[in-house]
Amino acid sequence: MTFSYSIQSLTPIVTGDHDRRNKELLATGLLGSLRYQYWLLKAMEVWKKSKQENRDPRYPLYSADLAPDATIQGTSRRLKEALNTAGPVIGLFGTTGWKRMFKLDITNIERKPETQPASARFGEASPSNWRFDIIFRLDRKSAAWEDLGVNIEEEVDGLMSFVHHYGWLGAAPQNGFGWVKVTGPNGREPDGHSIDSDNPVFAARDTLLTESRFQRLRKQLELFYTAKWEKTSGRNKNRYANSLRYINQPQNPPIGYEIRRWLYDREGGNVSPDDCFGRGGKNGYASYIHITHPISEKNGWKLRFRFAARPNRETRHIVPESLPESPQKMVEKFENILLGQEENG
Repeated sequence: MTFSYSIQSLTPIVTGDHDRRNKELLATGLLGSLRYQYWLLKAMEVWKKSKQENRDPRYPLYSADLAPDATIQGTSRRLKEALNTAGPVIGLFGTTGWKRMFKLDITNIERKPETQPASARFGEASPSNWRFDIIFRLDRKSAAWEDLGVNIEEEVDGLMSFVHHYGWLGAAPQNGFGWVKVTGPNGREPDGHSIDSDNPVFAARDTLLTESRFQRLRKQLELFYTAKWEKTSGRNKNRYANSLRYINQPQNPPIGYEIRRWLYDREGGNVSPDDCFGRGGKNGYASYIHITHPISEKNGWKLRFRFAARPNRETRHIVPESLPESPQKMVEKFENILLGQEENG
């Protein structure tokens, strides 16, 4: 059984390659983002059910080590027990001792000739926009999961709907990359599904800026990065010079990182920046806040804001575990800053 989806990227997709050239579109570079977003979906389902039952949520495992004698070499009953214990993310996407239940193929690949540089990936080849088809080919052992009452076609379709309406494909979504349009097997966009506004796991919001507001934002960013360029030296000076160049790029400015860093400076202290905006260095981690590059729309410029928690790899908790306000309110706050910056200057 196969499921096919057509993809058009709205901002460049980063999947990397052996030399970080970003000149190829690799299925392996998409799998990580699909697994993560499937975890987000299942985590929100767990949170909702736990809220209804008035108990603390035990979020899905992201990975585990399933001993072979409890999976592939085990009896049918032991296999089902292992999958039931491991949970849906491991069941569908695999882990040590358990192969994922599908193969992912990329076909009909069309690469747009122009690339789009970004200061957040300074020194690497610029990624591109693509058109392509994704094909999920189910493994024959998927029947074991379906015996647990899971409809894999519905799971895959729900995941791709999430990618279209809220998510991304590939790496570095926090820096503006991977925003895509998904078309289903019937030639239509996938149906959407609502997200509970008070959940602590995920929020997303598409925002349209009028042309005048967007030009005002450009000016604010230009002032911000000019000040940074004047106060620094070395590699950062080159990076901020690139930021200034991209901010004033007429078409499709690749400034998701620049907008996020500007918001951090303005509001970071009110949203626990150590937890939410990421951290550099040896023990660093990516931002939980995602802001796409702006794309030109008929009536202005559109951006997608996200807040995406991550799984705690050692427990059934999420990271960060506590926030000053819900992800939805945080996303709304960032949108209000952009919509109000014309008045607040």
